[in-house]
Amino acid sequence: MTWMVHFPTPVSQTIGRSANDFCAALQSRSIHMERHLRRQAVEEITGLSRSTLYAMISEGSFPRPVKLGKRAVGWPESSIQTWLSQRETA
Repeated sequence: MTWMVHFPTPVSQTIGRSANDFCAALQSRSIHMERHLRRQAVEEITGLSRSTLYAMISEGSFPRPVKLGKRAVGWPESSIQTWLSQRETA
């Protein structure tokens, strides 16, 4: 699980504070933390296989993953939720 955190003020200003002070400072700010889902979780949530996922990405009918590292990708949870809500039902 990967979290993206945006700090409105430099983290260097929080160095020297205790962990509790740091957590309180984070909670007092509006921080957008986006959860990223790995491929296996996306397969379980959508019911699609790996090959179908990548075929749909190539066609442009499924969200592209984002790079999390050199050899790791993930999908923002919000993009998967949006895709599921916009998907046609049978």
